[in-house]
Amino acid sequence: MTQKKLPFISIDETGMRAAKFTEEWAKWALDILRNVVVVAFLFYAADKSGKWYMWIFAGIGGFSLYMFATAYINQSQFNLGPADNVGRVLLKILLVIVAFLLTAAFSLGSIAAFYSVVKEISVIQAK
Repeated sequence: MTQKKLPFISIDETGMRAAKFTEEWAKWALDILRNVVVVAFLFYAADKSGKWYMWIFAGIGGFSLYMFATAYINQSQFNLGPADNVGRVLLKILLVIVAFLLTAAFSLGSIAAFYSVVKEISVIQAK
């Protein structure tokens, strides 16, 4: 990797890796926040319009957000050793169920929080 010489700045390899990790984490967090705000706005629009098809769009958005969040659970592995013991298999199943429930609570809580924010913004804009 060729390093670009910058005046008055010295960047080492560790600093570059830390900056890249920070940049990737911030992008990931902003992507999730953007998706939650979009879904909350869809629910707000469905609530205000009262149209059945808007509720379908909002439901699809909420389900998609939930599936987006559970994709991280699907990629993870619970390392509890070999699954030769029935207790370990049941524990793995229990951990996956708890992870899915926590993801659902996170998704619904985030949508509700941002829904209230969108609602307050609309009240302020109406004044």
